Amino acid sequence: MTVPSDAVSNVSAAPQDPTLRVLSLNCWGLKYISAHRAARLSEIGRQIACLDPPPNIVGLQECWTQADYLAIRDLTSHILPYGKFYHSGIFGGGLVILSKWEIEESSMYRYPLNGRPAAFYRGDWYVGKGVACARIRFGRGKKDVVEVFCTHLHAPYEKEPYDDYLCHRTAQAWEIAKKMRHARERGHVVIGLGDFNMLPLSLAHRLVETHGAVKDVWRLRKPNSALGAWEDGHAGAEEGAACPHVEHCISEHGATCDSQLNTWRWSKTMRKDLGKGRDTVIAPHTADPRAKRLDYVFFSPGEDRAGTWQVSDVRVGMTGRHPELRCSLSDHFSVETVIERVSKSDQVEDEPTEYLPLSTYDEILAMTRKYTLRERTQRTLRLGHFGFQIAMSVGCLIGVWWSPRNYVAFILMLLSSVGLSVGVLEGLMGGLFVGSEERALREFEWEIENARQLASKAIEEREKAGQANILIDDVARSTAQRVTRVHRSVSIISQHAFIRPHQKAPPEKKFRSMKRSSTLATTKLCTATSVARDKLDDSTNFATSKSNTAQRRLTGLKDQLVKENTADMGDVEAVGDFGLIGLAVMGQNLILNAADHGFTVVAFNRTVAKVDRFLENEAKGKSIVGAHSIEEFVKKLKTPRRMMLLVMAGKPVDDFIETLLPFCEKGDIIIDGGNSHYPDTNRRTKYLKEKGIRFVGSGVSGGEEGARYGPSIMPGGNEEAWPYIKDVLQGISAKSDGEACCQWVGDDGAGHYVKMVHNGIEYGDMQLISEAYDIMKRGLGMSGKEMGDTFAEWNKGVLDSFLIEITRDIMYFNDDDGEPLLEKIMDAAGQKGTGKWTAINALDMGMPVTLIGEAVFARCLSSLKAERVRASKKLEGPKPNFTGNKKEVLDNLRDALYASKIISYAQGFMLMQAAAKEYSWKLQKPEIALMWRGGCIIRSVFLKDITKAFRSNPDLENLLFDDFFNKAIHEAQAGWRDIVSKGALWGIPTPAFSTALSFFDGYRTEDLPANLLQAQRDYFGAHTFRIKPKYANEKYPEGKDIHVNWTGRGGNVSASTYTA
Repeated sequence: MTVPSDAVSNVSAAPQDPTLRVLSLNCWGLKYISAHRAARLSEIGRQIACLDPPPNIVGLQECWTQADYLAIRDLTSHILPYGKFYHSGIFGGGLVILSKWEIEESSMYRYPLNGRPAAFYRGDWYVGKGVACARIRFGRGKKDVVEVFCTHLHAPYEKEPYDDYLCHRTAQAWEIAKKMRHARERGHVVIGLGDFNMLPLSLAHRLVETHGAVKDVWRLRKPNSALGAWEDGHAGAEEGAACPHVEHCISEHGATCDSQLNTWRWSKTMRKDLGKGRDTVIAPHTADPRAKRLDYVFFSPGEDRAGTWQVSDVRVGMTGRHPELRCSLSDHFSVETVIERVSKSDQVEDEPTEYLPLSTYDEILAMTRKYTLRERTQRTLRLGHFGFQIAMSVGCLIGVWWSPRNYVAFILMLLSSVGLSVGVLEGLMGGLFVGSEERALREFEWEIENARQLASKAIEEREKAGQANILIDDVARSTAQRVTRVHRSVSIISQHAFIRPHQKAPPEKKFRSMKRSSTLATTKLCTATSVARDKLDDSTNFATSKSNTAQRRLTGLKDQLVKENTADMGDVEAVGDFGLIGLAVMGQNLILNAADHGFTVVAFNRTVAKVDRFLENEAKGKSIVGAHSIEEFVKKLKTPRRMMLLVMAGKPVDDFIETLLPFCEKGDIIIDGGNSHYPDTNRRTKYLKEKGIRFVGSGVSGGEEGARYGPSIMPGGNEEAWPYIKDVLQGISAKSDGEACCQWVGDDGAGHYVKMVHNGIEYGDMQLISEAYDIMKRGLGMSGKEMGDTFAEWNKGVLDSFLIEITRDIMYFNDDDGEPLLEKIMDAAGQKGTGKWTAINALDMGMPVTLIGEAVFARCLSSLKAERVRASKKLEGPKPNFTGNKKEVLDNLRDALYASKIISYAQGFMLMQAAAKEYSWKLQKPEIALMWRGGCIIRSVFLKDITKAFRSNPDLENLLFDDFFNKAIHEAQAGWRDIVSKGALWGIPTPAFSTALSFFDGYRTEDLPANLLQAQRDYFGAHTFRIKPKYANEKYPEGKDIHVNWTGRGGNVSASTYTA
């Protein structure tokens, strides 16, 4: 293979801080066996070459032929000029490594345990499976080396623990783990990749991570991903959860194998149809019970004084089809990851666990010994078979002499020859191969036993050290708590005793009193510190008899304790990029999200013990530090400090702000991420601006999952803060089509206002779906499964959304008795107030946001449960008795839901448009729609059309005027009216459907009966009216407020001017 001269990279010119973009793919390139092999592998090469940004290290498995390798090299040489095809076994190892940088050193290590030659139909032994090793230099530094290990472990032909080859795969995992561990000890970056044919956290997986001192990049980024296929009891199946859908299995669980999206996993009928040009469309929300993750990238950072490495992204790729054949490119998907170099202050490294638990070593030894006994039995049987065949062959030859006929002699000779051949093969396998396998097993067994002994010694040493230090820890802890309490007392008094520049001086008498209090507290501190010293000295003398190491530790701890509790907090190092107060569900998940994106986060909670629990559990090993006081929290943050509050709305927000202020500096930023009412945000923004603090009120939507993996974030307030918080908020937010679902909304309370309207629309969407459910259940008599199927079908079209998706799951969910849990839930809906705020604000603005208002009132009505039960016995009405075409009604119901959603969003944007005018906000409607497209509760495909509408016409007066939505609502109108009328005739309440239709009819009506309303107002209250332009004259001038003496008895004085 000749590499173009312009493609060859010069190591001396290599970048100092590269990003490692790694791709691993099992190509399924079995010669004579894999269908469309050459065409598929060529397309794989083309797609790798088209990736943007391109990978710089690629590992391929099951690329068996040199021709396929050269075809891929030709297509990718401009981005991956260096490559190696690895030779092994009888038919080749099928392993390839491609690189942007020069491969300095390469080797192929064949696994000692590698399948059985008797299993020729499986081929593992004949291909000589092993590890392809490559040493690649990517920079000029001494340690700018990455060692790549590409492998394909033995395939599982049964599920663990019944897999006959589990011992082989475990031994292979041990071998590659040793390779990676040695590379780490050399101080190099380590990447292990390939088709490991194992499930996450299985025995082989744990062995690779622990003994190899590496981390699974997928679990680093997505620690809650599934451990296997749903049908095997993984991915939440044990908890009764619904089967995850295709898109979720790929994006969250990293499913690279057996996915419904992969055409090679389809049924024979579907594959035949595909071959005939009849494709089957797999919707993203199709259930995927068999999908699992078998392909991995393992990673370990090397020794680097300037920084370290962290995984910034991981995803499943190569999910597309061949453009002409329409088949998947392979029977696996690729796993792709991005590993970036960062400064050490930005990353908290996990020290690798040195040893496995002793029970795991015992498990491996038991498995090995059991397999060894099995193989010894196999050897005995094979050698016995060999002896039998030799005896039979000799017997046949003797029989030839006594054969009465020639054909009998021929048969005996044939049996002798065949028997001898089979016997020799059995003898070779029993005598040679099984012996070779047994010796390999002995080596593996010795290595495991040796590792177990080392682990046992390490555990004993840790236990001895721990026992010697228990007393020291107790004394130190109690003394530290006592001294800290006194120190805090001094701090509180000192805050009042010493005058800050912005404070007025207290009266002299009061000052003397405060000073005496401070002196008294300081004296108490000195006394307590002295007592602490005495106790610590006594403890030191006692501990000396236990352990010299413990004595040194105690002395150091004593000095540190006295220093920490007598010194000022000024020596606290500012390490945090971002701080968050409030460790409830949303707070913890946002912190973990920010840490995943490379930020060092400082965490604080009013209940300090919760900080410690969080650091010891969920936050362990991540770039998260805790604070045990507000002062410590502030001092641990880099300036300008970026501090987010996620606490209960109202007074708690004000209280925390006041607590933060004494420690803040001008230019610091406080972000309120709770569900605060926008007038409170208006007030806080102005108040803090006067103090030099930049305040941001930000709506955050998405619930627990959104907070963890990417919410919708709607910031507003002091715009000076935006350049400083943009990287954090956009970094942790959801992404839609590559755009962050977080944009600056506007001044003052604009962010919380948009979040309020978002929640109001959420109320409306939920009410509409509930009414559709009521029509299905009571009107059409559908079962939970039928309704779930309907919502699942709707979720494939224009109604595709998070709320429809979870409604489908709720319909499918059965209780322990097999009955739908939904029907057991009390029909009384709660609310936190944001929907009510939206309705009240709409009334204040004079905007007809009728659907949200009805949704709020529907919840109010549902809360009158006891009263409704009594009313159901006294008030009669029609009852549904449907006998018609169910599909037709369901189609109409879908149209009614779609049309009503359009009305709900149109009303919401009308309200925000009015608010922008009222409060002088520069709200960007396309950006608002974009922010709601991902991460939040109302996220849906529908919002892409809204974004498009406002981007094509930023001055669009109303969503209904856009051509797309105008056409959509007219097409849905007939079904919409049918559903509203059926609801009325059946006695099923449809307040949201009905009010949406009423608004539509009112909005499209040129002349409403409001003229009568205004005449009535003028009649009884002299509230005036205005005349229509075409009827204006001298008596009734146009544009003037007019009062008429309707009875002839009233006067000509009007009560007020005309307002609308």
